Amino acid sequence: MFSDRLKQLRREKELTQAQLAAELNVASGTIAMWETGKREPNFAITMGIADFFSTSTDFLGSSVECVGGRFAENQP
Repeated sequence: MFSDRLKQLRREKELTQAQLAAELNVASGTIAMWETGKREPNFAITMGIADFFSTSTDFLGSSVECVGGRFAENQP
């Protein structure tokens, strides 16, 4: 799910919501809404997020993890 993936990537980079918001040129409240699943970014912003984290838009929206070279679906 996008919200979980965004939070995971942000934490891995040790960024606060405010820091990520500044990087993406959005309000910090917007990051909070995305991370709680209350809102989702439009496609252009999603592309910017993927670029910032050096990943794909598919990865941002998927629940698949790569663990030890194998892909495994996240279990809620």
